[in-house]
Amino acid sequence: MTKPCVLFGHNLVVLLMTISEGSFYIFSVLAVVALLLSLLVLPDKPVQSVRGGMLVNLGKLVADRGFLIGCALCSLAFNCHFVFVVVSPLLLIGVLGLGEFMFGVVFVGYGVAYVTGGLVARKLADVLPLHTQIGFGLAMIGFAGLVLFVWQLVEELSVSSLMVPVAIGTIGVAIIRPSATSYALRRHSERAGVATSTINVLLFASGGVVSTLIASIENGLPSVLASVFTASSLVGVWLLHFLKSNERSGGGV
Repeated sequence: MTKPCVLFGHNLVVLLMTISEGSFYIFSVLAVVALLLSLLVLPDKPVQSVRGGMLVNLGKLVADRGFLIGCALCSLAFNCHFVFVVVSPLLLIGVLGLGEFMFGVVFVGYGVAYVTGGLVARKLADVLPLHTQIGFGLAMIGFAGLVLFVWQLVEELSVSSLMVPVAIGTIGVAIIRPSATSYALRRHSERAGVATSTINVLLFASGGVVSTLIASIENGLPSVLASVFTASSLVGVWLLHFLKSNERSGGGV
């Protein structure tokens, strides 16, 4: 029997060979658009400098529990997204037997869900405080995990039974990430560069570790994916409660 890691590697290579050339053009265009937007939109005003080098500033970030909780919430949400991206070839191609074209079509739908989540996050940011936005996103991720788990109990795995819950969870992820990132960064706006780098390092490090562990599991990937969603939601709710308690005790923004 083919090991999941071998199957994943084969499917990933095939997919990359199919779409890599076009994706490079798309990424190049996106890079140019991002550069133009940064020149035209971002304000060009000096930021108050802080004393000390990178290690000193990093120490101040690590000593701030509120910042670390914001990073953890962002990482939990990103893990749900990254785990699905990693195991999707195993499920969609390996188990459901989709071809490369249909796999791409499904991921277009996944991308639409992520963009939709970003639009929802923007609307919520105008009417809800950050804590409530994060809580709403966590609720969506937890609901997605429960729907995915229950759906696997009542019928066999299908594209619908997999992607509908994942899309719901993805919207939750897209709501949490900017809210949690904003919360963490606004605590240290004077050292935003180091703070942003720290968040991204923790983000991808945790996502890489979790996704590697999940991809090494041979059986029951849909249930494992549902468990990741549900567990991330529960841990996130606990962290959010701890964050509120920390602020009430004097460790606020």
